[in-house]
This record gives sequence, structure tokens and C-alpha cells, in this order.
Amino acid sequence: MDVIDLLMENKRPLEDTTSTVVNKRHRRQGTWTEEENILLCGAVNATKNNKQWKLIAESVPGRDHVQCMQRWQKVLAPGLKKGPWENEEDSILSSIVVQSTEPLNWSTVATHIGGRTAKQCRERWTLSLDPSINRRPWTPEEDFQIIQLQKAIGNKWSQIKCIIHGRTENQIKTRFNTLKKKGYNQIKSGASY
Repeated sequence: MDVIDLLMENKRPLEDTTSTVVNKRHRRQGTWTEEENILLCGAVNATKNNKQWKLIAESVPGRDHVQCMQRWQKVLAPGLKKGPWENEEDSILSSIVVQSTEPLNWSTVATHIGGRTAKQCRERWTLSLDPSINRRPWTPEEDFQIIQLQKAIGNKWSQIKCIIHGRTENQIKTRFNTLKKKGYNQIKSGASY
């Protein structure tokens, strides 16, 4: 069963939007429709060379070649894996990162882990597998620091992460939201609670 058959399975007919005129300077933004997905899959399958994105984009009204390429490579291409990582994938990723002596090129790393994108590999490492991530319970000092930094620079979690070493952006953001719900105004530096 090909991608178009999968998309069409158990779906009702779509309304015709092909008559919509779109100025090339004003490409369509936002969520892709099912019809656009079908048009893109058909155009990719009809093109012998998947790298002719400008030609492919002509078949998807309102979308440019960059949007079509990214949609195909990151969402629709057969063989893409989504969802939980398997232990074997984690092992391969960890091995590649630990053995690397040069700055990582996540696109190259992804070629060794079938079906995963560069973004998936980077996020899996930086948010889950990196052994330098501090997984210990939060200290009152860290809580106070998060609150003060958020007040000073706002929700710039990547900047805050650079100051609070060993914690990920997601850890810091989640902790801040937990503290906010608890009523963080009562938290003082070094105080136990």
C-alpha cells in the first residue's frame, strides 16, 4: 500500500480548493491539509528525482519548494519512524556521539539510525541520553535561581539553561511551571519547603 492509499483509507472526499489563487510572495502558512498531503505524495511519486522540489511544488498550490521538501522529508516520506525510541537506536546514537571527536553533524548521525531525522537524533541526545544531564532532585537554590532568572529575562529557557548547568531547557521550563503552580513567591534562597 503506498502513501496515497494510506492517506485515502477511510477518508471522506475533500472539497476542491485548487481554484484558490495564491500570490507566490504569500505562500500558505500553517497546517497542511489532507488534500495538500495527497497532492505532494502524487507529485513526489510522479517525479523520478525527489530533489526537483521546485517542480514538485508546482503541483501543490500555495506551497513553495522549501515547504514541500520539509513536509516530505520530515513527515510523509516512507520509512520515517515516529514515537518511542528502541533500545538499539539509543545504543547506536550514544555510541556515535560518544565516539565523535568533532562537532556533531546531526544529519550525518541520522543516516546511521534508519528512519530517524536529524532533529529527532539531536533532541533524543540533548533531552534524554546525554550523561551530563542532572537528574537529581531540584534544590531550593536551583528553584530560587530559576525564579529570579525567569523574572529577569523571561521564558528564554535556552539562556537560562546556560546559567543553570546540567539541566535541560525542558527540565527548567517544567520545573518553573511546577513552582508557579505551587506559589513560587514564597520560595526564598536556600529555604527548605
